[in-house]
Amino acid sequence: MPIIRPPLLRCLSQDEFRELAFTVKGIVIDIHREFGRFFDERVYKLELARRVPGVRLEEPVDVTHLGFAKRYFLDAVVADGGLFEFKAAETFSPRHRAQLIHYLMLCDLEHAMLLATRADRVVSEFVNTFYPLTKRLQYRIDASHWDTMSAGATKLEEITRALLADWGAGLDVSLYEEALTHFLGGELSVVRPVQVTTAGVPLTEQKVRLNAERVAFKVTAFAELPSSFESHAQPFIQHTDLTAIQWININPECVSFTTITA
Repeated sequence: MPIIRPPLLRCLSQDEFRELAFTVKGIVIDIHREFGRFFDERVYKLELARRVPGVRLEEPVDVTHLGFAKRYFLDAVVADGGLFEFKAAETFSPRHRAQLIHYLMLCDLEHAMLLATRADRVVSEFVNTFYPLTKRLQYRIDASHWDTMSAGATKLEEITRALLADWGAGLDVSLYEEALTHFLGGELSVVRPVQVTTAGVPLTEQKVRLNAERVAFKVTAFAELPSSFESHAQPFIQHTDLTAIQWININPECVSFTTITA
């Protein structure tokens, strides 16, 4: 199985999760009042598990494909389907929300809650999505701007398509990028410095991910392809010794392959 979830997970309805979240948040507020706001998130999770029977902490989720494996940990699972993510922060960032949506997708769940414990009062936010594997496999592919003659393009596309066939689209970008790096030879051979020049004079070096000599690749997850990406990628090519950037954009509806040259 490409995605190995914790056992006995069940998808709660919106009403079921709302009632559970109200109860859990109330307990976390009580813990916060007693412990204050300066402990690591682990302390609040452990105390929640002590007070509430059956809470499962740090539940692993494994994502695999051939020789690649990535493990994630769910902060707290309550009542076998309520997912709660703790943050030792005063507020939430877009990255916090994206991470929790990623976990919901991996587990085929719909509802979760973020809990921040570093502010004077507990801050909470509902996070909802429903992109189970069956939906994530319904993406379409647009390769109309993909140059298959560009060095490394065919192999990069083949690996990406195989990953998508296993995991579906819409998961965290870093997962796809990490897996591609693995199958292209690993960090040491893929993440390499390129020379940056200005007016033909060497300026410095910058590391990029290469899928072939002088060809970089980049994975994004834009809902719609921004024209600004190419307009900024082209000067990057012009000021390095790259000949092209292979751009793969993965969102739940569409996966696009684009070759960008100077």
